[in-house]
Amino acid sequence: SSAIMPVLENDNGDLYTVVLSQARIATGNKDYYEIPAGMVDEGEFKNTALRELEEETGLHLDLKEKDLHLIKEFYPSPGGSDEKIAIYYFHQKVSNDILNSLINRQTGLKEEGEHITTHLIRLDELPQYASNDGKSIMAYSGYQEIIKYNQIPLKKPYGL
Repeated sequence: SSAIMPVLENDNGDLYTVVLSQARIATGNKDYYEIPAGMVDEGEFKNTALRELEEETGLHLDLKEKDLHLIKEFYPSPGGSDEKIAIYYFHQKVSNDILNSLINRQTGLKEEGEHITTHLIRLDELPQYASNDGKSIMAYSGYQEIIKYNQIPLKKPYGL
């Protein structure tokens, strides 16, 4: 799978992101909050992240693969699944009109049964909104690590 955390900056330098709410039957929650994500086709992690961003948020920012930065890859349930999630972020300055368009927008591919609502939040609110979603928490904490150390984290620990 692939996930993407948009980091959107307004004219004042305030940072925002987008979380989605949708029903996730396995969690028993009809309003599960998470960052955009989707299943990977043919190993194309970055393309999947870009596609899911547009499909699930309605954002059309003309992003390219080079605009995405890997935060982390991880296995959410290695005892029961071989699923790997690659989490990316991008940072872009946007207008207030674009930010406002993300407030309670109804999106998703109806033919796939998706009923998604977008929510614009301050970036630092992500851990509270998506507190039960591992990929969202990993995205936020990994991004904070990148900002703190001004570098992309190592892909593997030393010696491996």
